[in-house]
Amino acid sequence: MAQQLKGHPLAKSIRARVASQLNQLPTQPILAVILVGQDPASHLYVNLKRQACEEVGIGFELFFYQEDVSTDVLKEAIQDLNVCEDVTGILVQLPLPNQKTDEIIAQIDPQKDVDGLTPFNLGCVLQKQPRMIPCTPKGILALLKHYHI
Repeated sequence: MAQQLKGHPLAKSIRARVASQLNQLPTQPILAVILVGQDPASHLYVNLKRQACEEVGIGFELFFYQEDVSTDVLKEAIQDLNVCEDVTGILVQLPLPNQKTDEIIAQIDPQKDVDGLTPFNLGCVLQKQPRMIPCTPKGILALLKHYHI
């Protein structure tokens, strides 16, 4: 028999737990998001991330670039975010319109790679020693666990 898995109630309880944990930290974590181009789905997804951050108390900084931005400019921006002590997480919204995605993702400091997509973090997953599990599979696993599947 099919069972409908409702993620909203689980997400709400996870966000409440995260907000409580973040309130105990000495400093607020900050997520830096790089968004390139005008893709409506990407803009919607980034706005949802912003709302989630605001809900739990994570700072959110958006770095928007036009579609024709060069790969080198994006790589430099990531390097700047890597050394910025205030930024605790970096996310490049995919897909990128025309840039070299692999080169750009590889620039992210693995310690700040919230999607777990850097070569280092993907290698850890392949070695069954994940440090950062990408959010979609982690969310699916949490949902299955919640429903005892």
